[in-house]
Amino acid sequence: MDSKGNLWIGSCLGYIYKRTPAGEFTSYDSYYGVGWGILDIYAYKDYIIVGSTKGCSIFDPQKGTAIRNATAMDTTGDPSVNVIAVHNDSLYVGCNRSYDAFDISGNNFLDGNYLDISLWNPVYTGSAIVSFVDSSGSFMARSGPSLSTGKTLFRCANSADSSSFITADSSTVKIEGTAYVYAGDTVAFNVPGAVTRMSGDTEGNLWLGTDKNFLYCWNGKSASQYKISGPTFNYFNRVYAARNGTVWMTTLASGNPPWYEGIMSFDGKQWGLYNRFSTKLINTFSGGSSDFRGICEDNSGNMWFGTSGSEIYKYYTSQNIWSSYFVSGYVFDSIREYSYYPNYWGIHDAIAQDSSGYMWFSNYQNNTITTGPLVCYNAALSQTPSYRRFFPQGTDYYVQNISSICVDSRGYILAGNNDGRLLILKHNGNPIKEGVQVVLNQSNLSSIPGMYATSGGITWIATGSGLYKYNSVKDSLTADTVVKSAISCIAAETDLILWLGTSGSGLIRYDVAKDSTKTIDMTTGLVSNSVTDLSIDRNNGYLWIGTSAGLSRYSLGHTNVAVSDNASIVAYPNPFSRSNPSHREIVFKHCAAGAKVLVYAINGSLIKQLSSDTDNAYQSQDNSLETTLRWIPSARLAPGTYYYVGQSQKPAKAKKLLIVP
Repeated sequence: MDSKGNLWIGSCLGYIYKRTPAGEFTSYDSYYGVGWGILDIYAYKDYIIVGSTKGCSIFDPQKGTAIRNATAMDTTGDPSVNVIAVHNDSLYVGCNRSYDAFDISGNNFLDGNYLDISLWNPVYTGSAIVSFVDSSGSFMARSGPSLSTGKTLFRCANSADSSSFITADSSTVKIEGTAYVYAGDTVAFNVPGAVTRMSGDTEGNLWLGTDKNFLYCWNGKSASQYKISGPTFNYFNRVYAARNGTVWMTTLASGNPPWYEGIMSFDGKQWGLYNRFSTKLINTFSGGSSDFRGICEDNSGNMWFGTSGSEIYKYYTSQNIWSSYFVSGYVFDSIREYSYYPNYWGIHDAIAQDSSGYMWFSNYQNNTITTGPLVCYNAALSQTPSYRRFFPQGTDYYVQNISSICVDSRGYILAGNNDGRLLILKHNGNPIKEGVQVVLNQSNLSSIPGMYATSGGITWIATGSGLYKYNSVKDSLTADTVVKSAISCIAAETDLILWLGTSGSGLIRYDVAKDSTKTIDMTTGLVSNSVTDLSIDRNNGYLWIGTSAGLSRYSLGHTNVAVSDNASIVAYPNPFSRSNPSHREIVFKHCAAGAKVLVYAINGSLIKQLSSDTDNAYQSQDNSLETTLRWIPSARLAPGTYYYVGQSQKPAKAKKLLIVP
C-alpha cells in the first residue's frame, strides 16, 4: 500500500493492479507483454518498484509505464528479484543467489543507470533471498520468510516431516510439511504446510501466507486460519454450468491428490469441494491418467462424473447425496449403483444421456479389457438387463479411449477419441435389448476433444485440425472453411454463434452466418490463452471458461430469465456514424417484452417511436423473454445528441444516443 492508501497488486503474468480507497480499479499491462512475472512490489515516494522474474523496474503510476529497468544485478546471470527493500538511501533486491544494492541518494533514484551492472553492489549468498529485515539496527537479508517488529525478529523454518494435520469439512486432512515460526530463538507456534510470506498489521498481529493452506494470523497467543472463497486449484479440465445455474469443475488429478483437488461447485455465492477428504464416498481420482473429464447432467438435474481411476459418481442435487458406479467390468461384469465406494479402477472421460433417457459412458480399454469401450446404462431398477457394452476390441467399430460423447436433437449419438476416430450411431428406443445402428464410422480426423449439438440435427465437432459440422438429417460430415486451426473445446451460444477454445491462442467467437471470428485473449482479460473447456450458463447469461491457469467468466449480455423492466436497455452502435459502412441501423437490446422505445431530440420533441408490433422488432430467439428493436435513422436527421427511453409497465431512465457524421 502506498502513502495515499492505494493498494497495489502484482501478478505472475505481469499485470499491475491499483485499487483506490474509494474502490476505483485500474489495470496496467506494462510488464505482461515482455513476460515479466511480478514477484514483489514496493511503494517508494510516488513510484512503484517492481521485482520480477526478469529483473527490477521503476514504474511511474502517472505515466502508466516503466521508466527505469535493471535486467542484471550481478554476474550470476539470474535476473529474478524475489524481494525489494529501501534502507539508508540504498535500493536492495533479493535474488536467487545474492542480494544486491543500488545507491538511490540525490537524483540517482530517477537518473541512475540501473542497467550498468558495475553500479550494483552484490553480496553472494548461494541461496535465494526472500526477505529483508531491520532488527535492532541491523539490516539483514534472509533466505526464509521473516519479519521484524522492532523488538522481536520472527522467522520461519519450513520442514517436510509430513506430521501436521488440519481439519477441513469435518475430515482430518494431512498436509505435507510443517512451518515453525520462531520469535527470536524460540518456537512460538507452527502451522501445517510451508510459509511463503510474513507480514504484520497495525494491531500487532503476524500474518502468514502458505503455499497450499491459505492464510494464518498469530495474535500473540494462538494462530487462526483464514480461507479464501474461491477455487482451490488452477487447472480446469472441465467446466459445466448446470440448468439451475450451479457451475461444476474438475481438475487434473495428481498421483495422490491433496486436499485441494477434486470436484468443485459454485452456486453463485458459495464454493464447494468434494473429494476423499470432504466426502466419505469419494476415493482417490488418479490411477494412471491425470485427466478428469467426464461430466453430465441428466434429465432429473442430477450430476454424473466420470473420473480418472475412480470409476463414476452420481450426485443427487435435491438430496445432496453421492453414489458410485463400477463400470469398467474387468473384475466382474455388472453395473449397479453403490452407496459406498467399491474400490475398483476405471477411467471414464465422457458421459452423456440420450433423448430416451439412457446413460452412455466411455470405458477406457487396455489389454485386459475386451468387453467394449462404449457402455449404455439405464438407471431404472425395473429394467433387466440394465446395461449393454458395445464394440469390443477386434470388432469393426472398436474405438480406443473415447474422449467425448454428444447426443444431437434427433437422438443420434456421436463418440470421438483422441486419435481422430468418430463413430455415430442411433437406436430405436431400447439400445440395451435391441442394439444400435452405426450411421457413420470416420477414422481420418485428428483428435476430437469436444462436440456441441444445436437444433435441426446439427452437431459441431472440435478437432485438432479445425471445425467440422455433422448434419444427421442429411447424414453429411463437412469441414468448416473459416476455422481451420486446432480447437480444444466448443460451446454454442445460439445455432449460429459458436465459442471455440484453443490451446494457446485464447478464445474465438465464431459468427457462422457472417463467416467472421473475434478473438478474446489475455490482452483483453482472459486469465490464460490455454483454454481447456467452455460452458454456457443460460440462466445468468455467462460463458464460463476453464483454462490451464484459472477460471474466467465472460458476460454474454442475455439470459433465459424474462426481462421485466427496461433498466438494462442498451443501444448500439452508440455513437452511430453515418459514414461508417458497418453502421446500418441502431439496435436496442434488453427491452422488456412488449416494450416501446421512444427517441427524443434534445429539446424534448419526439423523433421516433419503436414497438414490437411493427417491422422495427427482431424475432426473439429465447421465447420472447426480451424484445430487441431496431431503427434506421433518416438521412435527414441532423447529427447531435438524442435521448432514448424504454416504456412498458416499468419505465427506465432516459439515456443518451449520439449520432455523428
